[in-house]
Amino acid sequence: MECLKCALLFNKSTDEYIEDIDFDDYLNIENKDLFKIKCFLNHDLVFCNGSVIKPYFRHKNSNDFNNCSMSKCHL
Repeated sequence: MECLKCALLFNKSTDEYIEDIDFDDYLNIENKDLFKIKCFLNHDLVFCNGSVIKPYFRHKNSNDFNNCSMSKCHL
């Protein structure tokens, strides 16, 4: 199953959530400094795009993971 919408995009300048995003959408954002990636519980996420493992979002703070259940795309 392909993961299409795993995170929320947060606009730092307007304090608004823009949309659910997938990995391709995130890669196409020109000025990533204007945005934060958030999970659905408002935890900060980090985009990981390695050469071996396919792209994914992970929690920035490891203690946030304890409060979240695994997403469908993670499973």
